[in-house]
Amino acid sequence: MPLRRLHGVAQAMPQPGRHDLGQGGYECVTRPEVVVGGAGADTDPRRCLKGLSPAVAAELEGVELVDPDLVYEGGAEIDLGGRTVLLREVGPAHTRSDQIVLVDGRVLFAGDLLETRIFPIAPYFPPHDTDVDGEGSIGVLDRLAALAPRTVVPGHGEVTDASLIHDVRDYLVYVRDEALRLRERGATADETAATVDENARARRPSWERPEWTGLTARAFYDTGAPV
Repeated sequence: MPLRRLHGVAQAMPQPGRHDLGQGGYECVTRPEVVVGGAGADTDPRRCLKGLSPAVAAELEGVELVDPDLVYEGGAEIDLGGRTVLLREVGPAHTRSDQIVLVDGRVLFAGDLLETRIFPIAPYFPPHDTDVDGEGSIGVLDRLAALAPRTVVPGHGEVTDASLIHDVRDYLVYVRDEALRLRERGATADETAATVDENARARRPSWERPEWTGLTARAFYDTGAPV
C-alpha cells in the first residue's frame, strides 16, 4: 500500500480514547471474524475496516492483500547481507501476538511493547478485546532488558536506549500493584481506574496519552492474581 494511502487510512481512523477500538481497528486486524459475524465469517480485514467509516472505505478502495514471503513460528533469522535480523514472538503482552525484531544483537524494534514519553497502550475493551496481558508484558520486558540492546526503537516516540525498557516495566509494576491493592481493599473497578490514573499522571507528568492508564488498571484489576 503506498505511504500516501496508509496516511489517509490513519487520518480517517477514529483516535484511541475517543472510540471503542475493541469493536474497531484492533479487532479488524487481529480478529476480524469477531467484528464481522463470528466463526466462519469473511475474515478479510479490508471488509472489516471499511465498515468503520466511509472515509476508511474510500481509502481502502482498490487495495490488494499481499501474501508474506516468510512465515514463522517462535522465531526466525534473516541474513541481510552482513546484518543479522532476529524475528521473535514474545506475546501475549500488548496483544496476543507480539513480535520483536533484533538487529545484530544491538538494535531492538519493540513495536507497541514500548513507547517513549507515552503511557503504554493497553487495548483493553471487554468483552470484545481482552487480549492485552499486563503480567505477560512485565515478563516480556524483563526478557527484553536481558538482551541489553544499545538502541531501542519504540512503537511511538523517539528512538532511545535500554532505559526505556526499565521505565515502562516500572510503570506497569506500579499500576499492577496499585490496582490489586485497591481491589483487595474493596474499591470498584471505576474507583481503582480513577485513583491509579490520577497518581500515574502525577508520577509521570511529562508522559502523553494518559487515557491509557485507566484501561491498564482495569486490565490488572479484572485479570491479575493477588500480589
